[in-house]
Amino acid sequence: MLALLCFAPGMFAATTALLPSSFAMYAITAAAAAVIDGRPMATIACAAVGIVWGWVVAGLAFVPYALHVLAVEPLRRSVPAAIIALGLTAFPLVVADRMFYGAWKVGVAIDH
Repeated sequence: MLALLCFAPGMFAATTALLPSSFAMYAITAAAAAVIDGRPMATIACAAVGIVWGWVVAGLAFVPYALHVLAVEPLRRSVPAAIIALGLTAFPLVVADRMFYGAWKVGVAIDH
């Protein structure tokens, strides 16, 4: 059965989506653990990493966690933390795009 799955065309086509969605799944799980543990700043950091490094569409899965953070943490602390987390996670990606592709790009915001 494993040999059939390895050579199936659907599995070959799905390999490009495997890594980002798996990484986003781990980030969602880490954000859920941070919510249960009562650490809203860790929830924000996990969401930023999962969205920027993983899969942008996974941002919809972080909406309940964002609402929870806004409910338990003051707005003046949670919004700057989200901006800092997004900046710290996006900066290495922008620098890597500059090094490898020769242009300043934000890969998350590019329309195909």
